[in-house]
Amino acid sequence: MHFKNETHIVFVVLTILFLSWTANAAAPGTPIINSNPGTGNFWVNYTWSPGENTDSFNVSVNGTWNNGSSNTYSNTTVEPHGWANISVAGYNSASQQLSKSDYMVKQVPNNRIVLTNVSGSYSLYEGQTLYIDADYSDTDNDTGIFASSAAKGTFDSSTGILSWTTTTGDGSTDGRVYDWSINVTDKYDPPVGKRIVVTVYTNIPNKPTGLSYTLDNFWVNYTWLPGGGTDSFNVSVNGNWNNGSSNTYSNTTEVEPHGWVNISIAGYNAISRQLSDFVSRSTQIPNNPIELRNVDGSYFLNEGDRLYIDANYFDLDNDKGIFSTNAAKGTFDNSTGVLSWDTTSGDGGVYNWRISVTDGYGDEASTKEFKVIIPPRVRIKFIEPTIIDNREQWVDANFGHIGKYIGAEVSFNNKGEELQFLNITEIYNNTKTQLPEFMLQKGASFSYRKEFEMNSSGVKDNLFKYTFEIESKGFNGNNYTFFYKNTTTISLPVNQILKIKRANAGKSNEPISYSLEANSTVDLTDVSIYDALYPGKYFNLSKLKFNGGVPLCYDEANNLTSCSRNYSYPVNINDLSKFGCDEGIPCVINMANFTGKIESSGENIMDTEYSEILIDAIKTGSSGGGNSGGSGGGGGGGGGLPPSEDFNNIERREVREMDVLAKMAVAYTFKAADPVMAVSFESNVSDNGVPVAVEVLKNRSKHIGVDAPGLVYKNFNIFVGVSGFSKKVGKGVVIFKVNNSWLEENGQNPKDIKLYKWQGDGWVEKNVEIVESKPNQTYYASLVGNFSSFAVTAVKKQAITIPDPSPNSTESENNSSRTTGEVGPPVTLNLIMGLITTIVLIGSIYYIKIKHKK
Repeated sequence: MHFKNETHIVFVVLTILFLSWTANAAAPGTPIINSNPGTGNFWVNYTWSPGENTDSFNVSVNGTWNNGSSNTYSNTTVEPHGWANISVAGYNSASQQLSKSDYMVKQVPNNRIVLTNVSGSYSLYEGQTLYIDADYSDTDNDTGIFASSAAKGTFDSSTGILSWTTTTGDGSTDGRVYDWSINVTDKYDPPVGKRIVVTVYTNIPNKPTGLSYTLDNFWVNYTWLPGGGTDSFNVSVNGNWNNGSSNTYSNTTEVEPHGWVNISIAGYNAISRQLSDFVSRSTQIPNNPIELRNVDGSYFLNEGDRLYIDANYFDLDNDKGIFSTNAAKGTFDNSTGVLSWDTTSGDGGVYNWRISVTDGYGDEASTKEFKVIIPPRVRIKFIEPTIIDNREQWVDANFGHIGKYIGAEVSFNNKGEELQFLNITEIYNNTKTQLPEFMLQKGASFSYRKEFEMNSSGVKDNLFKYTFEIESKGFNGNNYTFFYKNTTTISLPVNQILKIKRANAGKSNEPISYSLEANSTVDLTDVSIYDALYPGKYFNLSKLKFNGGVPLCYDEANNLTSCSRNYSYPVNINDLSKFGCDEGIPCVINMANFTGKIESSGENIMDTEYSEILIDAIKTGSSGGGNSGGSGGGGGGGGGLPPSEDFNNIERREVREMDVLAKMAVAYTFKAADPVMAVSFESNVSDNGVPVAVEVLKNRSKHIGVDAPGLVYKNFNIFVGVSGFSKKVGKGVVIFKVNNSWLEENGQNPKDIKLYKWQGDGWVEKNVEIVESKPNQTYYASLVGNFSSFAVTAVKKQAITIPDPSPNSTESENNSSRTTGEVGPPVTLNLIMGLITTIVLIGSIYYIKIKHKK
């Protein structure tokens, strides 16, 4: 029993505890509504948080209940400005109890009314009506109520219409300003307004604007924009008025060339009858450019022809053209455009000129550049040597004979403005020889003397002919500008009645032999051959005739005698002052003068023969004819070989040509190749017309990458021959000079001068000897072997040199053999401006060669 009582007690206690927990758990807590519900057009969205022990909710919105919902929100649609009243209580299904309710009331917010159709500013003129029809928009569809501060006109608060018809006095010239406002309200929010600025002007129209124009030949079209308050325009064009026009343009036609169109425009207001200020503009018909005509791009003439250019022009304005030219020759008429030039001998060349014309109205002149191309006119004649004032000189030859030693002299000028490349071919004695192409600088001249013997192959119809062909190409530095070919042939009458043969005229200790041959059809009497320079040397015959193929000669006693005579001339160095030849070698002249008479007609005939007689036993390699050592000094003026350098690097260039005999020393002298005065060498082979070119450079040769040692005085190139001829020469000598003023300015001594030769891949110093010292120049000679690029420098300290090879060796760059043993003959050189005598130069070269032979 005790146990049961205890059990009963425990059960009672547990029951009490359970009932107490059940009572507490079943009471739902009060929900809490969000204090900031969402709103929009047109709704209210409530949300809440549930209290404890809540299974669902009893919700009332505007008196409409929704019980048992588990949602914690309620979205209610309402009218504009409407209210949403909500009450929410929690419910516990176990205890079937409700919590206390939470309440909230929310109105949908007002949408602000928007004022429309009202601008910020209005402009009008007196007499015009201001009309503003204000409007609004309202999402809530509220009815707007308008209001305005306008002190003029009428205003309807229900429609928002402001109407004001202005009158005189309401405006001003600069515009009277009225500052008003218009607003509207929906009665839920404060009024919404807009400021309006009304400007009223008097009835004086504003002046036109935007005056512009277009034009052509020969009209001007003006256009403009009207100013405010303008009803029409008063327009003046060159003083002619057009009033009351509503057009905003004016087109003026048939204007004179260069004419002006002056316009003035004012606006007119019909109400106030007033004009605006004028706007004006003056416009000139533009100049039409003048066009030069009737001038070609080039004119090809020969010396002696007339250049006649009758320039013309076209001008749409019919202006008077004024011509001009840069032509430096002939006459030019500025008013007619006629350029006339009678060319003369020596005017050959290319002339780059222009003719321009202007109409005087400031436009750029119309210009045409043109070339006047005048191929050099070849002046060619036969010449023969003689003695004048105790010296050999060459004079015009009027006749000749078979075997006569004679010359042809050719010369022409390049007076133009472009250099020319020349190719020359000479034809005589049934032979044709083409000279190497050479360059003739602008403003330079060319002279050429060819000496030869006349032979029967060159005679036809009793005339000996010499033909000179020249091909000329103009060059402007970039392109060839023209091509010209000319052939000139001259003829010399030939005495067919005789021949004067000579032999063994090589030197003074050998006799000169003369023999005569008669013509097969002509007998001669009173024949005489004598030397006017040496009167004791003569050969007289009473008769010379031809019989059975054999010439028969009769002496003064009419006895048969030999048709030849031998003479020895005991000349010596003293005769150089009387009868010296111009070859630059120690020789004198023998002049054989022939006279005779044709027996059948009594006609007197005459001719001359010429020989050079050396005063020393110097081998000439020729049995006669006086043609020892070359062709009388060779050509000149810049021909011979094409340039090896860019034109811009060549300071001066000279080419000389001579005939060269194998194993014989030959010397070329130069007049325009400063500092080079002379070049000498020996050749393994004989050849005619061998050119030697000296190029004096402004800077180092383009083929060399490093300067020569020391202070450079001059760089120059020397080239000998064409087609590999340079490989056949040796024993080369260069004679050059240095200005003493340059030595003094640079603190150098004449003994400091060095000559460097470019050899292989470096500079090699060549031995230099001072030939002679003068007050202004010092002259030097150097044995260089063969020829290449050179540099004359000054070196104070002893330079490291590569010695010249011994006489028994062969120079690596020479490819020509060097002779040993007997000393060769001295080199022949001409005087250079009379500064050094021939004997001094020859002696200097001779001294150098002897020195290096030892």
